[in-house]
Amino acid sequence: MMLTVHIPWMLVLLALALLPFFWQKARAISFSSLAAIPRDRTSTALTYFVRAVAALTIASLVLGMAGLSRPERDVWRTGSGAQCVLLFDESDSMNELFAGSAGTGKMESKMTVTRRLALEYINSRSHDVLGVAAFGSSAVFVLPFTERKEAIEAAIKVQTASMFGTSIDDGLFMALSFFENEPMVGSRCIIFFSDGGGAIRDQFRDKIKELFERYRVKLYWIFIRQPEERGPFVPNPSDSKTFSVAGIIYQSLAGLGVELKAYDAEKPNALKDALADIDKLEKQPIPYRERVPRQDYSGLCYSLALILTLILIALKLMEVRQWRNREG
Repeated sequence: MMLTVHIPWMLVLLALALLPFFWQKARAISFSSLAAIPRDRTSTALTYFVRAVAALTIASLVLGMAGLSRPERDVWRTGSGAQCVLLFDESDSMNELFAGSAGTGKMESKMTVTRRLALEYINSRSHDVLGVAAFGSSAVFVLPFTERKEAIEAAIKVQTASMFGTSIDDGLFMALSFFENEPMVGSRCIIFFSDGGGAIRDQFRDKIKELFERYRVKLYWIFIRQPEERGPFVPNPSDSKTFSVAGIIYQSLAGLGVELKAYDAEKPNALKDALADIDKLEKQPIPYRERVPRQDYSGLCYSLALILTLILIALKLMEVRQWRNREG
């Protein structure tokens, strides 16, 4: 255990703790003959005990005045959670009205709802290691893997729908790159927030599938729907073999052959339920780092000095002041 002091120069005063072992003065007691005094091993041991207590008292006072403490440190513990990348679609279509806002009087864009519920999700996960990425016409690296909630919250809050185009494969490549050279701990997943549009290009399909399998990553796709838009699982009413725009991206993701779970977030509650479902699924043992603040031991040192002082006072009161003849 590493200990530090606030005022290092005061440690020089620890030399004073040796004084009790060199202090030889004792109370003089009149007795007829020294030869008649029996050897008292108990008293001899008690003398050394008193000196040791006095030395510890001085040392405790000095350490208390020096500000003995244990510095701030990182401690590794084990909890339940996952290594997870939050992948946000930043295409300008995310500025459109969210389906669940229609008729409620509270008009929110798809990106606004996504940010709000993503923040609720990460705050409900105590031990996740999270990274953040985004994409539009190209991928954007936002935040590397971290356990610090304040950094993750800031990365989510800056997400805006300001890009043109939807390059899904670039976004997935970016999200998968987070797991490169990372130790395999707990479960791994990518939570992909998107309002549909785009598809994985054929020339990248095999490589993306290979990376998913190599890094053992699950994919959760949350489709953020706008009003009157058909979901990804609903075929075209006029042609059962064709799908909506969202259906095309779903078929593209499903065609990868990786572990995929898709959610149709038609309303804010549906999006919330999707994140709650992911929360239940992604709970495996995972090591996490906890920041332990500085611990001040000055009070403990002063308390110890007080207890030792009381012991010295008690021993002083027990001291023999005069020999008495028991027979007389």
